[in-house]
Amino acid sequence: MTHHFLESLAFSDGLCETTWLVSQVVNLLRVS
Repeated sequence: MTHHFLESLAFSDGLCETTWLVSQVVNLLRVS
């Protein structure tokens, strides 16, 4: 149970990082 919880935590953390990266790229494209 705990292991699964940690796994989903790591997954959502990776998802947040990916979302942040995508938004950074979109911002750069919007500026240029």
